[in-house]
Amino acid sequence: MQITQPASAPTSPLASPNFITTNNFNLTCSSLTTLDSNWQATKSTVRERNAAMFNNELMADIRFIVGSPGQTQKIPAHKYVLATGSSVFYAMFYGGLAENKEEVEVPDVEPSAFLTLLKYLYCDEIQLEADTVLATLYVAKKYIVPHLARACVNYLETSLTAKNACLLLSQSRLFEEPDLMQRCWEVIDAQVRLTQLRRRVTLATTDMAPLKKSITHHSVQQLYP
Repeated sequence: MQITQPASAPTSPLASPNFITTNNFNLTCSSLTTLDSNWQATKSTVRERNAAMFNNELMADIRFIVGSPGQTQKIPAHKYVLATGSSVFYAMFYGGLAENKEEVEVPDVEPSAFLTLLKYLYCDEIQLEADTVLATLYVAKKYIVPHLARACVNYLETSLTAKNACLLLSQSRLFEEPDLMQRCWEVIDAQVRLTQLRRRVTLATTDMAPLKKSITHHSVQQLYP
Protein backbone atom coordinates (compact mmCIF):
# COMPACT_ATOMS: atom_id res chain seq x y z
CA MET A 1 0.00 0.00 0.00
CA GLN A 2 1.32 3.41 -0.93
CA ILE A 3 0.69 6.44 1.27
CA THR A 4 1.56 9.83 -0.13
CA GLN A 5 1.31 13.33 1.26
CA PRO A 6 1.77 16.10 -1.34
CA ALA A 7 4.54 18.54 -0.49
CA SER A 8 2.24 21.44 -1.32
CA ALA A 9 -0.42 20.41 1.19
CA PRO A 10 -1.25 23.16 3.70
CA THR A 11 -0.52 22.51 7.37
CA SER A 12 -3.96 23.34 8.76
CA PRO A 13 -6.57 20.55 8.76
CA LEU A 14 -9.16 23.14 7.75
CA ALA A 15 -7.24 24.86 4.97
CA SER A 16 -9.04 26.00 1.85
CA PRO A 17 -9.93 23.12 -0.52
CA ASN A 18 -7.98 22.42 -3.65
CA PHE A 19 -7.87 19.80 -6.35
CA ILE A 20 -5.95 16.55 -6.11
CA THR A 21 -4.46 14.87 -9.14
CA THR A 22 -2.39 11.72 -8.86
CA ASN A 23 -1.22 9.03 -11.27
CA ASN A 24 -3.17 10.69 -14.08
CA PHE A 25 -6.47 10.23 -12.26
CA ASN A 26 -8.37 13.45 -11.58
CA LEU A 27 -9.91 13.02 -8.15
CA THR A 28 -12.22 15.99 -8.55
CA CYS A 29 -14.23 15.02 -11.59
CA SER A 30 -15.71 11.81 -12.88
CA SER A 31 -15.12 11.13 -16.54
CA LEU A 32 -14.81 8.21 -18.91
CA THR A 33 -11.21 7.14 -19.29
CA THR A 34 -10.40 6.38 -22.91
CA LEU A 35 -8.96 2.88 -23.21
CA ASP A 36 -7.97 0.98 -26.31
CA SER A 37 -9.74 -2.25 -27.19
CA ASN A 38 -6.89 -4.34 -25.79
CA TRP A 39 -6.20 -2.31 -22.65
CA GLN A 40 -6.23 -5.40 -20.43
CA ALA A 41 -3.08 -6.69 -22.12
CA THR A 42 -1.19 -3.56 -21.11
CA LYS A 43 -1.93 -4.02 -17.39
CA SER A 44 0.28 -6.72 -15.89
CA THR A 45 -1.17 -6.72 -12.36
CA VAL A 46 -4.58 -6.79 -10.71
CA ARG A 47 -3.76 -3.46 -9.10
CA GLU A 48 -3.12 -1.84 -12.48
CA ARG A 49 -6.34 -3.23 -13.91
CA ASN A 50 -8.36 -2.09 -10.92
CA ALA A 51 -6.70 1.32 -11.09
CA ALA A 52 -7.82 1.65 -14.70
CA MET A 53 -11.41 1.31 -13.50
CA PHE A 54 -11.11 3.95 -10.80
CA ASN A 55 -13.52 6.86 -11.39
CA ASN A 56 -14.34 5.31 -14.76
CA GLU A 57 -17.74 4.87 -16.43
CA LEU A 58 -16.47 1.78 -18.25
CA MET A 59 -18.43 -1.22 -16.88
CA ALA A 60 -19.64 0.87 -13.94
CA ASP A 61 -22.77 -0.63 -12.37
CA ILE A 62 -23.40 1.96 -9.67
CA ARG A 63 -23.19 5.74 -9.49
CA PHE A 64 -22.97 7.87 -6.39
CA ILE A 65 -24.41 11.37 -6.17
CA VAL A 66 -22.02 12.79 -3.61
CA GLY A 67 -22.13 16.14 -1.83
CA SER A 68 -24.61 18.57 -0.37
CA PRO A 69 -27.49 19.88 -2.55
CA GLY A 70 -26.23 22.25 -5.20
CA GLN A 71 -22.67 20.93 -4.89
CA THR A 72 -23.10 17.33 -5.92
CA GLN A 73 -20.83 15.25 -8.09
CA LYS A 74 -21.74 12.01 -9.87
CA ILE A 75 -19.09 9.35 -9.31
CA PRO A 76 -19.18 6.00 -11.16
CA ALA A 77 -18.05 2.82 -9.42
CA HIS A 78 -18.12 -0.95 -9.56
CA LYS A 79 -20.02 -2.85 -6.89
CA TYR A 80 -17.65 -5.81 -6.74
CA VAL A 81 -14.59 -3.66 -6.02
CA LEU A 82 -16.39 -1.68 -3.32
CA ALA A 83 -17.92 -4.76 -1.69
CA THR A 84 -14.54 -6.50 -1.37
CA GLY A 85 -13.15 -3.50 0.51
CA SER A 86 -16.04 -2.51 2.77
CA SER A 87 -18.62 -4.52 4.68
CA VAL A 88 -20.99 -1.57 4.40
CA PHE A 89 -20.81 -1.61 0.62
CA TYR A 90 -21.21 -5.40 0.66
CA ALA A 91 -24.41 -5.13 2.69
CA MET A 92 -25.61 -2.30 0.47
CA PHE A 93 -25.16 -4.24 -2.78
CA TYR A 94 -25.28 -7.94 -1.86
CA GLY A 95 -26.85 -8.17 1.60
CA GLY A 96 -30.30 -9.45 2.47
CA LEU A 97 -31.81 -5.97 2.25
CA ALA A 98 -29.86 -4.86 -0.81
CA GLU A 99 -31.71 -2.56 -3.20
CA ASN A 100 -31.17 -2.67 -6.93
CA LYS A 101 -30.55 1.04 -7.39
CA GLU A 102 -28.58 2.57 -10.23
CA GLU A 103 -27.73 5.66 -8.19
CA VAL A 104 -27.05 6.21 -4.49
CA GLU A 105 -27.19 9.65 -2.89
CA VAL A 106 -24.50 10.48 -0.34
CA PRO A 107 -25.27 14.05 0.80
CA ASP A 108 -23.20 13.94 4.00
CA VAL A 109 -19.82 13.29 2.33
CA GLU A 110 -17.54 15.62 0.41
CA PRO A 111 -16.82 14.44 -3.16
CA SER A 112 -13.05 14.77 -2.71
CA ALA A 113 -13.14 12.60 0.41
CA PHE A 114 -15.32 9.98 -1.28
CA LEU A 115 -12.87 9.81 -4.18
CA THR A 116 -9.99 9.37 -1.75
CA LEU A 117 -11.89 6.40 -0.31
CA LEU A 118 -12.42 4.92 -3.77
CA LYS A 119 -8.78 5.56 -4.66
CA TYR A 120 -7.79 3.40 -1.71
CA LEU A 121 -10.28 0.63 -2.54
CA TYR A 122 -9.30 0.50 -6.22
CA CYS A 123 -5.59 1.26 -6.09
CA ASP A 124 -4.49 0.39 -2.55
CA GLU A 125 -3.16 3.93 -2.40
CA ILE A 126 -3.73 6.66 0.17
CA GLN A 127 -3.21 10.32 -0.60
CA LEU A 128 -4.11 12.72 2.18
CA GLU A 129 -4.19 16.49 2.30
CA ALA A 130 -4.73 18.79 5.24
CA ASP A 131 -7.90 20.33 3.86
CA THR A 132 -9.68 16.99 3.33
CA VAL A 133 -8.24 14.63 5.94
CA LEU A 134 -11.08 15.14 8.45
CA ALA A 135 -13.69 14.54 5.75
CA THR A 136 -11.74 11.46 4.64
CA LEU A 137 -11.66 10.15 8.21
CA TYR A 138 -15.43 10.61 8.35
CA VAL A 139 -16.05 8.64 5.16
CA ALA A 140 -13.59 5.91 6.22
CA LYS A 141 -15.52 5.51 9.47
CA LYS A 142 -18.87 5.65 7.68
CA TYR A 143 -17.99 2.75 5.36
CA ILE A 144 -15.83 0.87 7.92
CA VAL A 145 -12.49 1.01 6.15
CA PRO A 146 -10.16 0.87 9.18
CA HIS A 147 -6.80 1.04 7.39
CA LEU A 148 -7.76 4.31 5.71
CA ALA A 149 -9.12 5.65 8.99
CA ARG A 150 -5.85 4.77 10.76
CA ALA A 151 -3.86 6.58 8.07
CA CYS A 152 -6.02 9.68 8.59
CA VAL A 153 -5.47 9.59 12.35
CA ASN A 154 -1.71 9.18 11.88
CA TYR A 155 -1.72 12.18 9.54
CA LEU A 156 -3.60 14.28 12.09
CA GLU A 157 -1.24 13.25 14.88
CA THR A 158 1.81 14.31 12.86
CA SER A 159 0.22 17.64 11.92
CA LEU A 160 -0.91 18.43 15.46
CA THR A 161 0.11 21.89 16.70
CA ALA A 162 -0.84 24.26 19.50
CA LYS A 163 -3.00 26.18 17.02
CA ASN A 164 -5.17 23.24 15.95
CA ALA A 165 -5.07 21.10 19.11
CA CYS A 166 -8.45 22.28 20.45
CA LEU A 167 -10.12 21.74 17.08
CA LEU A 168 -8.66 18.26 16.73
CA LEU A 169 -9.58 17.45 20.32
CA SER A 170 -13.25 18.01 19.53
CA GLN A 171 -12.93 15.98 16.33
CA SER A 172 -11.15 13.13 18.12
CA ARG A 173 -14.08 12.93 20.52
CA LEU A 174 -16.54 12.93 17.64
CA PHE A 175 -14.67 10.13 15.85
CA GLU A 176 -13.94 8.23 19.08
CA GLU A 177 -10.18 8.22 18.61
CA PRO A 178 -8.65 8.00 22.11
CA ASP A 179 -5.02 8.04 20.95
CA LEU A 180 -5.52 11.25 19.01
CA MET A 181 -7.44 12.71 21.96
CA GLN A 182 -4.53 11.92 24.29
CA ARG A 183 -2.05 13.57 21.91
CA CYS A 184 -4.25 16.67 21.75
CA TRP A 185 -4.35 16.91 25.54
CA GLU A 186 -0.57 16.55 25.71
CA VAL A 187 -0.11 19.45 23.29
CA ILE A 188 -2.70 21.58 25.10
CA ASP A 189 -1.13 20.87 28.51
CA ALA A 190 2.32 21.72 27.18
CA GLN A 191 1.00 24.98 25.75
CA VAL A 192 -0.66 25.89 29.07
CA ARG A 193 2.59 25.25 30.95
CA LEU A 194 4.53 27.33 28.43
CA THR A 195 2.04 30.20 28.77
CA GLN A 196 2.27 30.06 32.56
CA LEU A 197 6.07 30.10 32.41
CA ARG A 198 6.07 33.10 30.10
CA ARG A 199 3.67 34.92 32.43
CA ARG A 200 5.92 34.27 35.44
CA VAL A 201 8.96 35.51 33.52
CA THR A 202 7.07 38.64 32.48
CA LEU A 203 5.94 39.33 36.06
CA ALA A 204 9.44 38.76 37.38
CA THR A 205 10.87 41.14 34.80
CA THR A 206 8.25 43.76 35.68
CA ASP A 207 8.96 43.42 39.41
CA MET A 208 12.69 43.85 38.84
CA ALA A 209 12.30 47.07 36.85
CA PRO A 210 12.12 49.46 39.90
CA LEU A 211 15.09 47.70 41.51
CA LYS A 212 17.12 47.99 38.32
CA LYS A 213 16.23 51.68 38.10
CA SER A 214 17.26 52.24 41.74
CA ILE A 215 20.56 50.42 41.27
CA THR A 216 21.30 52.39 38.13
CA HIS A 217 20.49 55.68 39.91
CA HIS A 218 22.74 54.75 42.85
CA SER A 219 25.58 53.78 40.52
CA VAL A 220 25.37 57.10 38.73
CA GLN A 221 25.49 58.95 42.06
CA GLN A 222 28.61 57.03 43.05
CA LEU A 223 30.34 57.89 39.79
CA TYR A 224 29.19 61.49 39.70
CA PRO A 225 28.63 62.68 43.31
